[in-house]
Amino acid sequence: WDHFYGNMVTLVILGTFLERIMGSMSYFLLYTGSGILGSLASAVYYEAIGDIVWSAGASGAIYGIIGGLIAVVIFQREKIRQVRSGWWWTCM
Repeated sequence: WDHFYGNMVTLVILGTFLERIMGSMSYFLLYTGSGILGSLASAVYYEAIGDIVWSAGASGAIYGIIGGLIAVVIFQREKIRQVRSGWWWTCM
């Protein structure tokens, strides 16, 4: 359950913040694309090592959110300043 709760906290706090920066459609594409590509990468990896596994989850999408935030910090730092600083406290 710890993994599940960690993903949900990340999704609510970082995901909501990133959506405000990127906009809803761009965020949706990032989240969905990261989830699909993460699942495909996991399937290819386990196939390559000869394991047959079932997997379900949002970890790939969560890593996509984190990657998106890193990209915003590196390439579009000014967009972070446009989001109200008081917003962080409303999530806590």
